Amino acid sequence: MPTAQNLTPDQPPQWFMLYLQQQNEKEEIRRLQEEERQERKRIEEAERRDREDRQQEQFMHLVQAIANPASTSQDPPSTANESPPSKIANAARPPLLDVDCTYSKFRAWRNSYNDYYMLQKMEKQSLEMQKADFRCCLTEDMKIHMKCAIEITDDNQFTVNDILDKIQEYLRQKRNVALDRVAFDERKQEAGESFDEYFVTIKKLSEEADFCGNCLEQRLTTRIMSGIRSTQVRQRLLAITPFPDLKTVVNICRSEESAFKDSSALNSKINIERVSQYKANKSQQQKKPNDNSSSQQSQAQRKCDKCGFDMKHKKCPAIDSECNYCHNKGHFMSVCRKLKSDLQKQNNQEKSINGLRVDEIQTEKYPNTPKVKVRCSLTKKKGQVTAISAVPDTGAEVSVCGMNTLQQMGIRQNIKLVPMTSVIRAANGTIIKTKGIMKMKIRLEDVSSTEDVVVCEDQHD
Repeated sequence: MPTAQNLTPDQPPQWFMLYLQQQNEKEEIRRLQEEERQERKRIEEAERRDREDRQQEQFMHLVQAIANPASTSQDPPSTANESPPSKIANAARPPLLDVDCTYSKFRAWRNSYNDYYMLQKMEKQSLEMQKADFRCCLTEDMKIHMKCAIEITDDNQFTVNDILDKIQEYLRQKRNVALDRVAFDERKQEAGESFDEYFVTIKKLSEEADFCGNCLEQRLTTRIMSGIRSTQVRQRLLAITPFPDLKTVVNICRSEESAFKDSSALNSKINIERVSQYKANKSQQQKKPNDNSSSQQSQAQRKCDKCGFDMKHKKCPAIDSECNYCHNKGHFMSVCRKLKSDLQKQNNQEKSINGLRVDEIQTEKYPNTPKVKVRCSLTKKKGQVTAISAVPDTGAEVSVCGMNTLQQMGIRQNIKLVPMTSVIRAANGTIIKTKGIMKMKIRLEDVSSTEDVVVCEDQHD
């Protein structure tokens, strides 16, 4: 709150001035609303009197016809042959015109209002009735704006058309015409846009650009020739001499577009017939027996599930052999079911990482790369925990360690690893040679996680 020392008799406080201004605005709005209500009452009263006058006139005519039927039968031309003028009542008003209306939107709104004005036959009403009906098509903000900014008051003896001209001139001054002309010059036909859509758009832009009537047709013709998307149509238009008129250019563009659509439809029909014929031929070929395929299937079925060779041998060579993967006897590693099962599980888990990329691998070239101390242990061996240095990289898609990390953890080199089928690349695109995948528990301070770690050759942590 302002103190008494800051207040002077000649300078009222600012909050008091704002309060008075708000009260004046509210009073002005209430006054305008009251004027609108009074105007509507006058319109309704005028319509009611008009209705009563017509009813009175019809009643007097009916009384006269009953009192003197002979005169009405001998002199019918003025009533029998002439039909009463038709009147379209309750025509829909255009949407309310708001303050934020642009120049182009106002032009479209004015066309709608002109249609409403004609259907309601407002020209037969008095000027005050016309202006009152026009104000009913404006928002409250627009009424105040029209009075204060455009300086159109109730005292001005302007017609409705004059008021529309002044509003249009005011909106035209708010936007520089150079912007509309630049938009017209830069407009080109977009992909998928038909020629008629493009032509309507540049016609609207030309109206907003206020080109003179003498050069408008040439400007439109030039814009079409330079903005048409088809190169072949543009070349055909440029080859015309002398300079063509607008109608000729529009007809050529429409005919070329129609011919292209008809040709595309014809080609698609031919292609559909070719595909149908191809499918029919293919189905017939599949019905024929294939001796080669049957022989290959029979040979594949005669493979030994212990050694993978043909079953022509009398004694399978893998009976006394030990699998290098599961270390069970009776089969080779190439037909090991456990190996196939592990590979299938790995593929299901890593379908989305085929062709992994490691963002960076720490080598001797980057000795200053920041490292953290983490504790690693195997998931199947408890108690064997080793603290190693690791490079934290949030951009890498996979965790990688070298053989020296396994040596630090006391793990022998012939440990069983899950084979790696995906390709791992470094940031420079170099392929990293991998030994396999092992599960490892990694702990950083109080946070731990079990991860699939890829063991690589000749890499440093």
